[in-house]
Amino acid sequence: MLKRHLNALRMQWAFRAKLKPEEWNLKFGVYVDNALIGCKGA
Repeated sequence: MLKRHLNALRMQWAFRAKLKPEEWNLKFGVYVDNALIGCKGA
C-alpha cells in the first residue's frame, strides 16, 4: 500500500516539475442567485 502511495506522489511531483507558466489556466465566473452573469478566462 505504501509503495502505491509513493508512486502516486512521484507521478504528481514529475507532473508539477514539467508544468510551465504558459500552461496555467484560470477562469473566473460571477454568479447572482445561482445564475452566471459574467465570466473571464485565459
